[in-house]
Amino acid sequence: MNTDMTTLTDLERLSEIALYDLTAPGLREELDDLARRSAERLDCAVGLVTILLDSAQVYIGAHGLPADDWMTQAGGTPAEWAFCLRVVRTGRPYVVTDAPADPRYAGNPLVELAGVRSYAGVPLIGSGGHVLGAHCVKDFLSRSRSYGEAELEVLRQGAEEALTVLSRYRDRHLLAGSC
Repeated sequence: MNTDMTTLTDLERLSEIALYDLTAPGLREELDDLARRSAERLDCAVGLVTILLDSAQVYIGAHGLPADDWMTQAGGTPAEWAFCLRVVRTGRPYVVTDAPADPRYAGNPLVELAGVRSYAGVPLIGSGGHVLGAHCVKDFLSRSRSYGEAELEVLRQGAEEALTVLSRYRDRHLLAGSC
C-alpha cells in the first residue's frame, strides 16, 4: 500500500482511479445506500464515499446532504477543504471530534460555512494499493468523545463493501471496453 502520499497528482493513483466507471448507472444508488447505512449505524448526519482527484473531492456516494446544498449540487468540494485529504495522504483512519476548536480547520469553508463539526474516515485502498478516497461520516455536532475502534470498524467494513461495488463496476466497464 502506498501510504506515503504527499501529493494528489500521483499519476499511478490517478490512473487507477480512471479504471473505475464512476458514472455507471446504479453505482451511485448502491453507494448512497452504503453511506446511509454507515451514517445511521454511527448516528451521524452525513455519510459519504469519496474519491480524491488531483484538485477535487468527488462524492460518489452520499447520504444526509441537503438536496439544495451547493456541495450536493457540485457533487463534491475542492480537495484542499476535504477532511478526507488527510486519509488519502496518510492511508490511515482520521478523526476530528471538534473541528471549530482544531486550529488545522480555522477558516475551512466546510467548518465555517457548511457547519461540519466532527468527522471520521477510513481509506478506500484500490487493488493497485493506492488510496483512492475515503468512506466517512460527518456531523454538524461536535462529539464529547472520539470515534472509537468499534466505530472505525463500521467504516472499514463499509469501505470494503464500497471497494467490492466499485470493483464490480470497474470489471464490467473494462470487459465492455474489450469487446
